[in-house]
Amino acid sequence: MQLFQTGNKEEFAFDDTLINFLYLNGVIDYESELTDTGLQYQLKFPSPFVQKRLFNYFARQLFKGLDRLYPPFEDLSDTITETELFIKPLLGRYERYLRANRSWLLKDAPRRARDLRVYEAVYHFNLYMYLSRFLQPYEGF
Repeated sequence: MQLFQTGNKEEFAFDDTLINFLYLNGVIDYESELTDTGLQYQLKFPSPFVQKRLFNYFARQLFKGLDRLYPPFEDLSDTITETELFIKPLLGRYERYLRANRSWLLKDAPRRARDLRVYEAVYHFNLYMYLSRFLQPYEGF
């Protein structure tokens, strides 16, 4: 989960056994940046394919089953039609879903040690799963 934190970039180091393992197996790569203190190396995900595989894995681990995304027989025409997807209403639906189900959705979510707040990446995984489940009947995702 630390690799998905958005605050600071994670430092790349060959002598870190986990980073070395992930690098040697093609899960991560590194990029360099010239700073005031010299050349710095940070982790990055090498391809969209790897990013999608990791997102799929962690999203399914964290959110195995999402409850009903919307009431049965609800009119979705403000959000999706045969030819269009309206992002703003879709995100509004997600926000309502998250507010209504927050207590059980985030009950066992990984939290930061310093302040016990849910990692920001958890919300990304949850949104990803919501969108995936929402679009599946329309052959999306």
